[in-house]
Amino acid sequence: MRRRVIGFLLIFQLLFALTSGYSQSHKFYLKRGKRYYKIGAYDRAIGDFKRAARIRKGNATITYHLGLAYLGAGDVDQALKNLEKVYLLNPKIDREITYYLGTAYQYQYDLEKAKKVFQIYKDLKKKNESKALKKIRECDFGIASIAKKQNTEVRNLREPINSKYNDYAPIIDPKGRFLILTSSRNGSTGGLRLTDGSYYEDIYISYKRNGKWDDPKKISPKINIKYHDAACSISPDGQTLYFYYERGGGNIYASTKENNLWSEPVKLTDKINSVFWETSASITADGKTIYFSSDRPGGIGGLDIYRTDLRENGEWSTPVNLGPTINTRFSEDAPFISPDGKTLYFGSNGHTGMGGNDIFYSRVVNGRYQEPVNMGYPINTVFNDLYFTISPDNKHGYYASSQPDGEGDADIYEIIFHEWPEGDRPEVSPDVTPQVIARLNEDPEPEEQVSAPAREERKEPEVTVAQVEPKEKEEPEITVAQVEPEKTEAKKEPETPVIETKEEVAVVTPTTSEPTSTKQEEPQEDKQPDIEEDIEIEQPIARNETPEPVVEEAEEQKSAPIAVEKPFVNDAPSPTAQVVIPSTEEARVIEKASVQYFDEDFINEQKEKGVVTILKGKVIDAGNAKPLFATMKLIDNESNTILAEVKSDPISGDFELIIPHGGNYGVTTTRLGYLFNSINFSIPKNTEMPELDTHILLQKAEVGSKVILKNIFFDTGKSDLRTESLAELFQIRSLLSENPSMNVQINGHTDNTGNAVYNKVLSKKRAQSVVDYLISHNIDANRLSAKGFGEERPLVSNDDEEDGREINRRTEIEIISVDNSIAGNP
Repeated sequence: MRRRVIGFLLIFQLLFALTSGYSQSHKFYLKRGKRYYKIGAYDRAIGDFKRAARIRKGNATITYHLGLAYLGAGDVDQALKNLEKVYLLNPKIDREITYYLGTAYQYQYDLEKAKKVFQIYKDLKKKNESKALKKIRECDFGIASIAKKQNTEVRNLREPINSKYNDYAPIIDPKGRFLILTSSRNGSTGGLRLTDGSYYEDIYISYKRNGKWDDPKKISPKINIKYHDAACSISPDGQTLYFYYERGGGNIYASTKENNLWSEPVKLTDKINSVFWETSASITADGKTIYFSSDRPGGIGGLDIYRTDLRENGEWSTPVNLGPTINTRFSEDAPFISPDGKTLYFGSNGHTGMGGNDIFYSRVVNGRYQEPVNMGYPINTVFNDLYFTISPDNKHGYYASSQPDGEGDADIYEIIFHEWPEGDRPEVSPDVTPQVIARLNEDPEPEEQVSAPAREERKEPEVTVAQVEPKEKEEPEITVAQVEPEKTEAKKEPETPVIETKEEVAVVTPTTSEPTSTKQEEPQEDKQPDIEEDIEIEQPIARNETPEPVVEEAEEQKSAPIAVEKPFVNDAPSPTAQVVIPSTEEARVIEKASVQYFDEDFINEQKEKGVVTILKGKVIDAGNAKPLFATMKLIDNESNTILAEVKSDPISGDFELIIPHGGNYGVTTTRLGYLFNSINFSIPKNTEMPELDTHILLQKAEVGSKVILKNIFFDTGKSDLRTESLAELFQIRSLLSENPSMNVQINGHTDNTGNAVYNKVLSKKRAQSVVDYLISHNIDANRLSAKGFGEERPLVSNDDEEDGREINRRTEIEIISVDNSIAGNP
């Protein structure tokens, strides 16, 4: 009997331990799934939410997050199944659930039901009204557009053009010989992005042989880089390609075909490119006008479309914002100017459409842009439709769409126009001359450093808003592009703001953002709410049932902040096994930085746009917590340039620094008599983090003091320094050059993954790589030493696989000896 009791107790303890383990596991998967969701890794998020659901069956919180992840991934059936299930049981689980549920109905073309749910969402709170009304207008427009289906045929190009990944931005050769596209398919130059499981985007080319497109090939190793690059447009002679580079925060480059080979890319003039985000460009047939999209300050909202004209003196004019007729408070992107220069096509999620981005066109009459016309169904859908272009014979159009019946996330579609509205068919124009191409790649004044022009030394781009006659506001009419001779125009939304036009609007601040492929519908839609986990689901809901109105609204939830000190780029694989640090990197690091001066209105405007985070806090002494006067520099690790410099308050130690979204940035803080402090930021675009509070602690420069070098990067399992480390290495050199009596040791550390002996060897090699670099740049070898500790000295437990191991992988600089008169950096 005693044995039975003991056996029962042992079984009970074992079951209890297993149950506790499952409870912890479901929370782990739920937490990690939310992180994947926030960065757009929807497939990974779905996997984790499904794992959590298997452990905690019927949990409402898990089911809700799973529904949102399916919605983000485009699996509308599964999204509806999960969202309806949660809504039936508890409509108060999150105040945004009706918005997401309505969006799911909209994606299924159940537009009448979607309208009802969006009306429920609107009635919940006054704050929801504008957002809900936009959705209701989209449903109304969709119903009318489907009823007036255009006399066009739309077909998916399928494989080999399309893949299970993102395929977009089609460009057709003026002679119809080849198709250029952008794709994030397997085998890209940059490889796999470990943050979300996708691949970096490359530019591909496919040739038409016997009436069929062959397998796309990478266009050129000179054009594709290890990060994102995307095609924009091609010159009418087919010899110059314009494309987007993620490098520098997002700019437009050009490459010219010579002897059937593409040349080294050349960055376009600073009148077009800025320290902000330029995503697309299109040049007129005569080469005298460029249309491009940018999110630079002074615009109307999000991405705006601008134009610049070639002057008689060969310089490009100050960019002109096309004004509120074209641009809205949302985003307009992917401009394409017809060969005859009379019609501007573009994508927008601000003008009334069916949902997401729709494709519009505007006639150019006597230099004025007419009201945009929606190209209608079936070209536009309830999903994202963007990147329109026309074939040379004007009978075919090509564009990208994220419809769920495609091969992957976004596919390229062909449009066959059976009829054209009168006057819409573009005319063929002369090729762009080589002289114009040469001018296009020039800046108004020569730069001292051609390979990497100093950002802060160039003039801030001036922006002019096109003069537009004031228009009376009226109730919107839903107008769809017709195939009859008469012209039709789409009325603008009444909520689109009319801005006061000015001759010049100054651009005053550097910031960048992450590139895009298929565009987001609205910033709010990517927010993953945090909700309570105390609701269990016991029964499903029938798909044809309309959700009942919400009686009470749930409390507003906020997303947990992303740990911005973790460099996503640090995990990105390099295309080569070794990275050689250039011996001329001094030319790439700017010696004098532009100082940030911002007024409060400008800072608030950028925060509302969601393109920057304001880093604020105090600089303090790590020993006694007294505030310090110090210098802070914001560094773009991709280009190794200093973007901005600020100083903390001499009395309070307070500081504010604008951190752009979408890049890999370092913040270095220095003060006389102290070791510098190093922080790394990699904040994804559209992250809802307007402000971030932190204290920066400075260690006095004395024996035993050490600091983690958070902007020293290595590839996984390698000891070769990556080029993103140059700015930090330069900072170490400056410290040692200014303090000739200081001797330091570079310490390498790893986590406990893998073999302990191997880890110790690897950590020593990484530390030695830093020492070797310093010796090669005239720092006396007798002042330097390297030591590898492997996994022996973790800062936190390695059991925390998400965060702990990343913290423990680090490189440090430690002062071994020093005299009492530290020069330091002021």
